[in-house]
Amino acid sequence: QVTLFTLCLKSPLPLNFKNCLEKLAKFCTNAFSFCKMEEYLQCMKTLRTQMNDVEDQAAKITAEEQMQITILQNLENEINSVKCQTSHLREEIARILEKRGQICSVILEKQRKIASLEADSSTLNQTLELLQQERNNMSAKLLEKSDYYAKTVKDVTAQLGEQQVIFQGWIRNGKENSWDREHREVMDKIGEETGEFEENQDNMTEILKMNMEDARTKLNQLSELKSKVVMENSQVRRSLELVKSKMTNFKASLREMDSKSLEEEYEALLSDKAGEAEYLQSLQLQIAKLMRISHSIKCSCGEEFKIDMDLCA
Repeated sequence: QVTLFTLCLKSPLPLNFKNCLEKLAKFCTNAFSFCKMEEYLQCMKTLRTQMNDVEDQAAKITAEEQMQITILQNLENEINSVKCQTSHLREEIARILEKRGQICSVILEKQRKIASLEADSSTLNQTLELLQQERNNMSAKLLEKSDYYAKTVKDVTAQLGEQQVIFQGWIRNGKENSWDREHREVMDKIGEETGEFEENQDNMTEILKMNMEDARTKLNQLSELKSKVVMENSQVRRSLELVKSKMTNFKASLREMDSKSLEEEYEALLSDKAGEAEYLQSLQLQIAKLMRISHSIKCSCGEEFKIDMDLCA
Protein backbone atom coordinates (compact mmCIF):
# COMPACT_ATOMS: atom_id res chain seq x y z
CA GLN A 1 0.00 0.00 0.00
CA VAL A 2 2.81 2.43 0.86
CA THR A 3 4.64 1.50 -2.38
CA LEU A 4 1.53 2.16 -4.48
CA PHE A 5 0.99 5.51 -2.78
CA THR A 6 4.65 6.48 -3.33
CA LEU A 7 4.39 5.62 -7.03
CA CYS A 8 1.31 7.77 -7.30
CA LEU A 9 3.13 10.70 -5.73
CA LYS A 10 6.17 10.30 -8.06
CA SER A 11 4.07 10.30 -11.23
CA PRO A 12 3.57 13.72 -12.99
CA LEU A 13 0.27 15.06 -11.60
CA PRO A 14 -1.55 18.39 -12.11
CA LEU A 15 -1.87 20.98 -9.39
CA ASN A 16 -5.56 20.32 -8.68
CA PHE A 17 -4.75 16.72 -7.87
CA LYS A 18 -3.28 17.59 -4.47
CA ASN A 19 -6.63 17.73 -2.70
CA CYS A 20 -7.64 14.48 -4.31
CA LEU A 21 -4.54 12.78 -2.95
CA GLU A 22 -5.16 14.17 0.51
CA LYS A 23 -8.77 12.93 0.46
CA LEU A 24 -7.57 9.59 -0.85
CA ALA A 25 -5.04 9.31 1.96
CA LYS A 26 -7.69 10.07 4.55
CA PHE A 27 -10.06 7.65 2.92
CA CYS A 28 -7.44 4.92 2.81
CA THR A 29 -6.71 5.49 6.50
CA ASN A 30 -10.37 5.18 7.36
CA ALA A 31 -10.71 2.18 5.09
CA PHE A 32 -7.84 0.32 6.66
CA SER A 33 -8.93 1.33 10.11
CA PHE A 34 -12.46 -0.09 9.63
CA CYS A 35 -11.28 -2.85 7.30
CA LYS A 36 -13.68 -1.91 4.58
CA MET A 37 -12.17 -3.73 1.68
CA GLU A 38 -14.86 -2.85 -0.82
CA GLU A 39 -14.49 0.84 -0.21
CA TYR A 40 -10.73 0.45 -0.57
CA LEU A 41 -11.16 -1.24 -3.95
CA GLN A 42 -13.59 1.46 -5.05
CA CYS A 43 -11.05 4.09 -4.00
CA MET A 44 -8.34 2.31 -6.01
CA LYS A 45 -10.60 2.33 -9.08
CA THR A 46 -11.23 6.02 -8.59
CA LEU A 47 -7.49 6.60 -8.21
CA ARG A 48 -6.78 4.60 -11.37
CA THR A 49 -9.39 6.63 -13.27
CA GLN A 50 -7.94 9.90 -12.03
CA MET A 51 -4.42 8.71 -12.93
CA ASN A 52 -5.63 7.92 -16.44
CA ASP A 53 -7.14 11.40 -16.66
CA VAL A 54 -3.88 12.89 -15.47
CA GLU A 55 -1.94 10.91 -18.09
CA ASP A 56 -4.35 12.13 -20.78
CA GLN A 57 -3.87 15.73 -19.64
CA ALA A 58 -0.09 15.25 -19.64
CA ALA A 59 -0.26 13.82 -23.17
CA LYS A 60 -2.33 16.79 -24.30
CA ILE A 61 0.15 19.23 -22.73
CA THR A 62 3.03 17.38 -24.42
CA ALA A 63 1.24 17.55 -27.78
CA GLU A 64 0.59 21.27 -27.34
CA GLU A 65 4.25 21.81 -26.45
CA GLN A 66 5.30 19.88 -29.55
CA MET A 67 2.96 22.01 -31.68
CA GLN A 68 4.44 25.20 -30.20
CA ILE A 69 7.97 23.92 -30.89
CA THR A 70 6.99 23.07 -34.49
CA ILE A 71 5.47 26.54 -34.96
CA LEU A 72 8.64 28.17 -33.59
CA GLN A 73 10.82 26.07 -35.91
CA ASN A 74 8.66 26.99 -38.90
CA LEU A 75 8.90 30.67 -37.95
CA GLU A 76 12.69 30.41 -37.69
CA ASN A 77 12.87 28.70 -41.10
CA GLU A 78 10.69 31.41 -42.66
CA ILE A 79 12.82 34.13 -41.06
CA ASN A 80 16.01 32.51 -42.39
CA SER A 81 14.46 32.24 -45.86
CA VAL A 82 13.42 35.91 -45.76
CA LYS A 83 16.93 36.86 -44.63
CA CYS A 84 18.48 34.90 -47.50
CA GLN A 85 16.14 36.46 -50.06
CA THR A 86 16.77 39.91 -48.60
CA SER A 87 20.54 39.47 -48.82
CA HIS A 88 20.30 38.25 -52.43
CA LEU A 89 18.06 41.15 -53.36
CA ARG A 90 20.39 43.59 -51.62
CA GLU A 91 23.37 42.18 -53.53
CA GLU A 92 21.49 42.42 -56.83
CA ILE A 93 20.50 46.03 -56.11
CA ALA A 94 24.11 46.89 -55.18
CA ARG A 95 25.38 45.29 -58.42
CA ILE A 96 22.76 47.14 -60.48
CA LEU A 97 23.63 50.47 -58.85
CA GLU A 98 27.36 49.85 -59.36
CA LYS A 99 26.85 48.87 -63.00
CA ARG A 100 24.61 51.89 -63.53
CA GLY A 101 27.26 54.17 -62.01
CA GLN A 102 29.91 52.71 -64.32
CA ILE A 103 27.67 53.17 -67.36
CA CYS A 104 26.85 56.75 -66.31
CA SER A 105 30.56 57.54 -65.92
CA VAL A 106 31.28 56.05 -69.36
CA ILE A 107 28.40 58.05 -70.87
CA LEU A 108 29.68 61.25 -69.25
CA GLU A 109 33.17 60.58 -70.57
CA LYS A 110 31.77 59.95 -74.06
CA GLN A 111 29.74 63.13 -73.85
CA ARG A 112 32.87 65.07 -72.90
CA LYS A 113 34.71 63.53 -75.84
CA ILE A 114 31.82 64.34 -78.17
CA ALA A 115 31.75 67.93 -76.90
CA SER A 116 35.51 68.18 -77.44
CA LEU A 117 35.16 66.76 -80.95
CA GLU A 118 32.33 69.16 -81.70
CA ALA A 119 34.52 72.04 -80.52
CA ASP A 120 37.37 70.77 -82.74
CA SER A 121 34.94 70.39 -85.63
CA SER A 122 33.67 73.95 -85.18
CA THR A 123 37.28 75.18 -85.00
CA LEU A 124 38.11 73.30 -88.20
CA ASN A 125 35.02 74.69 -89.90
CA GLN A 126 36.06 78.19 -88.90
CA THR A 127 39.57 77.46 -90.18
CA LEU A 128 38.15 76.22 -93.48
CA GLU A 129 35.99 79.31 -93.74
CA LEU A 130 39.03 81.49 -93.08
CA LEU A 131 41.00 79.55 -95.68
CA GLN A 132 38.16 79.97 -98.14
CA GLN A 133 38.06 83.69 -97.42
CA GLU A 134 41.83 83.87 -97.79
CA ARG A 135 41.60 81.98 -101.04
CA ASN A 136 38.93 84.36 -102.31
CA ASN A 137 41.05 87.33 -101.23
CA MET A 138 44.11 85.86 -102.95
CA SER A 139 42.05 85.20 -106.07
CA ALA A 140 40.82 88.80 -106.02
CA LYS A 141 44.39 90.02 -105.56
CA LEU A 142 45.54 87.79 -108.42
CA LEU A 143 42.79 89.19 -110.62
CA GLU A 144 43.84 92.71 -109.65
CA LYS A 145 47.47 91.86 -110.40
CA SER A 146 46.55 90.25 -113.71
CA ASP A 147 44.50 93.32 -114.65
CA TYR A 148 47.38 95.55 -113.58
CA TYR A 149 49.91 93.55 -115.58
CA ALA A 150 47.58 93.39 -118.59
CA LYS A 151 47.27 97.15 -118.41
CA THR A 152 51.05 97.39 -118.02
CA VAL A 153 51.54 95.16 -121.09
CA LYS A 154 49.20 97.39 -123.04
CA ASP A 155 51.08 100.47 -121.90
CA VAL A 156 54.40 98.85 -122.73
CA THR A 157 53.07 97.78 -126.13
CA ALA A 158 51.94 101.33 -126.76
CA GLN A 159 55.34 102.58 -125.63
CA LEU A 160 57.00 100.03 -127.93
CA GLY A 161 54.89 101.33 -130.81
CA GLU A 162 55.94 104.84 -129.98
CA GLN A 163 59.55 103.70 -129.65
CA GLN A 164 59.33 102.00 -133.02
CA VAL A 165 58.11 105.25 -134.53
CA ILE A 166 60.89 107.07 -132.73
CA PHE A 167 63.32 104.33 -133.79
CA GLN A 168 62.37 104.77 -137.38
CA GLY A 169 62.85 108.48 -136.94
CA TRP A 170 66.20 107.90 -135.24
CA ILE A 171 67.24 105.59 -138.01
CA ARG A 172 66.53 108.30 -140.38
CA ASN A 173 68.45 110.68 -138.19
CA GLY A 174 71.28 108.17 -137.45
CA LYS A 175 70.71 107.90 -133.67
CA GLU A 176 70.68 104.12 -133.17
CA ASN A 177 72.80 104.00 -129.97
CA SER A 178 70.47 106.21 -127.97
CA TRP A 179 67.44 104.14 -128.98
CA ASP A 180 69.15 100.84 -128.04
CA ARG A 181 69.84 102.09 -124.54
CA GLU A 182 66.22 103.22 -123.96
CA HIS A 183 64.91 100.01 -125.53
CA ARG A 184 67.01 97.87 -123.17
CA GLU A 185 65.80 99.85 -120.14
CA VAL A 186 62.17 99.33 -121.14
CA MET A 187 62.67 95.58 -121.76
CA ASP A 188 64.48 95.14 -118.42
CA LYS A 189 61.62 96.87 -116.62
CA ILE A 190 59.10 94.60 -118.34
CA GLY A 191 61.15 91.47 -117.43
CA GLU A 192 61.45 92.49 -113.77
CA GLU A 193 57.72 93.13 -113.44
CA THR A 194 56.91 89.84 -115.21
CA GLY A 195 59.30 87.87 -112.94
CA GLU A 196 57.88 89.51 -109.80
CA PHE A 197 54.35 88.63 -110.91
CA GLU A 198 55.29 84.98 -111.58
CA GLU A 199 57.15 84.72 -108.24
CA ASN A 200 54.20 86.16 -106.29
CA GLN A 201 51.83 83.83 -108.07
CA ASP A 202 54.01 80.79 -107.27
CA ASN A 203 54.29 81.80 -103.58
CA MET A 204 50.54 82.26 -103.20
CA THR A 205 49.91 78.91 -104.90
CA GLU A 206 52.31 77.16 -102.50
CA ILE A 207 50.67 78.82 -99.47
CA LEU A 208 47.22 77.76 -100.64
CA LYS A 209 48.43 74.19 -101.22
CA MET A 210 49.97 74.03 -97.73
CA ASN A 211 46.78 75.37 -96.13
CA MET A 212 44.66 72.90 -98.05
CA GLU A 213 46.95 70.01 -96.98
CA ASP A 214 46.67 71.08 -93.33
CA ALA A 215 42.89 71.27 -93.64
CA ARG A 216 42.75 67.80 -95.23
CA THR A 217 44.94 66.39 -92.42
CA LYS A 218 42.72 67.90 -89.74
CA LEU A 219 39.61 66.64 -91.50
CA ASN A 220 41.09 63.13 -91.65
CA GLN A 221 41.90 63.30 -87.94
CA LEU A 222 38.38 64.50 -87.22
CA SER A 223 36.88 61.64 -89.24
CA GLU A 224 39.07 59.13 -87.37
CA LEU A 225 37.97 60.59 -84.03
CA LYS A 226 34.34 60.46 -85.13
CA SER A 227 34.73 56.80 -86.12
CA LYS A 228 36.28 56.05 -82.72
CA VAL A 229 33.41 57.83 -80.98
CA VAL A 230 30.92 55.83 -83.05
CA MET A 231 32.66 52.58 -82.05
CA GLU A 232 32.71 53.57 -78.39
CA ASN A 233 29.04 54.57 -78.55
CA SER A 234 28.22 51.17 -80.05
CA GLN A 235 30.10 49.49 -77.20
CA VAL A 236 28.16 51.58 -74.68
CA ARG A 237 24.90 50.59 -76.40
CA ARG A 238 25.91 46.92 -76.22
CA SER A 239 26.70 47.34 -72.51
CA LEU A 240 23.30 48.96 -71.95
CA GLU A 241 21.58 46.15 -73.84
CA LEU A 242 23.50 43.60 -71.73
CA VAL A 243 22.39 45.34 -68.54
CA LYS A 244 18.80 45.47 -69.82
CA SER A 245 18.93 41.75 -70.67
CA LYS A 246 20.15 41.04 -67.14
CA MET A 247 17.40 43.21 -65.71
CA THR A 248 14.79 41.12 -67.54
CA ASN A 249 15.50 38.34 -65.02
CA PHE A 250 14.23 40.58 -62.23
CA LYS A 251 10.62 41.18 -61.33
CA ALA A 252 8.58 43.65 -63.36
CA SER A 253 8.18 45.88 -60.33
CA LEU A 254 11.97 46.10 -59.94
CA ARG A 255 12.51 46.83 -63.64
CA GLU A 256 9.97 49.66 -63.59
CA MET A 257 11.55 51.31 -60.53
CA ASP A 258 14.05 54.10 -61.03
CA SER A 259 17.29 54.57 -59.09
CA LYS A 260 15.63 56.67 -56.40
CA SER A 261 12.95 54.05 -55.83
CA LEU A 262 15.61 51.33 -55.70
CA GLU A 263 17.53 53.29 -53.08
CA GLU A 264 14.32 53.76 -51.07
CA GLU A 265 13.61 50.03 -51.39
CA TYR A 266 17.16 49.28 -50.25
CA GLU A 267 16.70 51.50 -47.18
CA ALA A 268 13.35 49.81 -46.52
CA LEU A 269 15.07 46.43 -46.67
CA LEU A 270 17.64 47.62 -44.16
CA SER A 271 14.86 48.81 -41.86
CA ASP A 272 13.08 45.45 -42.36
CA LYS A 273 16.29 43.73 -41.38
CA ALA A 274 16.38 45.76 -38.16
CA GLY A 275 12.73 44.85 -37.52
CA GLU A 276 13.50 41.17 -38.14
CA ALA A 277 16.37 41.36 -35.67
CA GLU A 278 14.04 42.88 -33.06
CA TYR A 279 11.43 40.19 -33.80
CA LEU A 280 14.04 37.42 -33.41
CA GLN A 281 15.19 38.94 -30.16
CA SER A 282 11.60 39.04 -28.88
CA LEU A 283 11.14 35.38 -29.93
CA GLN A 284 14.31 34.41 -28.08
CA LEU A 285 13.05 36.23 -24.99
CA GLN A 286 9.73 34.39 -25.22
CA ILE A 287 11.54 31.06 -25.59
CA ALA A 288 13.69 31.89 -22.57
CA LYS A 289 10.55 32.74 -20.59
CA LEU A 290 9.01 29.42 -21.60
CA MET A 291 12.18 27.62 -20.52
CA ARG A 292 11.95 29.30 -17.11
CA ILE A 293 8.38 28.08 -16.50
CA SER A 294 8.37 25.71 -13.50
CA HIS A 295 6.07 24.79 -10.64
CA SER A 296 6.54 22.98 -7.37
CA ILE A 297 4.08 20.38 -6.00
CA LYS A 298 4.23 19.48 -2.35
CA CYS A 299 2.85 16.14 -1.31
CA SER A 300 1.03 15.52 1.97
CA CYS A 301 3.91 13.30 2.97
CA GLY A 302 6.20 16.31 2.94
CA GLU A 303 8.09 15.52 -0.33
CA GLU A 304 8.19 18.34 -2.91
CA PHE A 305 8.18 17.77 -6.69
CA LYS A 306 9.24 20.37 -9.32
CA ILE A 307 7.66 20.47 -12.78
CA ASP A 308 9.73 22.23 -15.55
CA MET A 309 8.97 23.07 -19.19
CA ASP A 310 11.15 20.98 -21.51
CA LEU A 311 11.07 22.27 -25.13
CA CYS A 312 13.05 19.30 -26.39
CA ALA A 313 10.36 16.84 -25.29
